[in-house]
Amino acid sequence: MGFYDEMAGVANDLLTEFSQATAILIREAAGAGPAYNPGPGEQTRFQHKGVTVRGISQKYIDGKEIIATDQMAVLSVAQIDPTTKKAISVSVRPTVKDVLTLNGVKYRIIKDLTVPAVGTSVAYILAIRKF
Repeated sequence: MGFYDEMAGVANDLLTEFSQATAILIREAAGAGPAYNPGPGEQTRFQHKGVTVRGISQKYIDGKEIIATDQMAVLSVAQIDPTTKKAISVSVRPTVKDVLTLNGVKYRIIKDLTVPAVGTSVAYILAIRKF
């Protein structure tokens, strides 16, 4: 077990203990129709074990992509299946195409601020905005 694996375990424990909301990541696959109108696709839901949310840090605000009213969500890497409530062994990294629901409220993911950008993630850090 490497350093980042151990840190991910610590982060998961802390985020699970101090979680502020139920976080569900919704990923929608492309529909089966033609390219110009594929239609709605199938949705896959991933529930994260813990999440904290706060106002976006000033260092990320650029006035164009990220604005002062955006929020920053820190999600645990550990996920559970929302239907069976059992742990999922493979973590799904959020993308800007996904939708994040926090206690039933939908947010769009503006930017992935996760550090390190590649390799083992300790936690997912996202700039989010209400729909």
